Amino acid sequence: MTPDMELQRAVRLALIATPDVVQHVAPERIRTGLARPEIMPCIIMSSAEVHTAMLPTSFVACRANWTRRNRDSATAP
Repeated sequence: MTPDMELQRAVRLALIATPDVVQHVAPERIRTGLARPEIMPCIIMSSAEVHTAMLPTSFVACRANWTRRNRDSATAP
């Protein structure tokens, strides 16, 4: 079992163990998948998507933006 599947399983079990959730959503309607539910209400967890190639670039862009904002706010009247 992959880590994302283990996480989904743990989340599902936690939701099923919560009476307030089960009061509104039947346990068999808490599942993973991509298909549109036929019966509502339901909770569907889709498969995980991790884009590690984007993380460093995004972080560098955010850091540059934060630095620019801090510099601009320090010089504002």
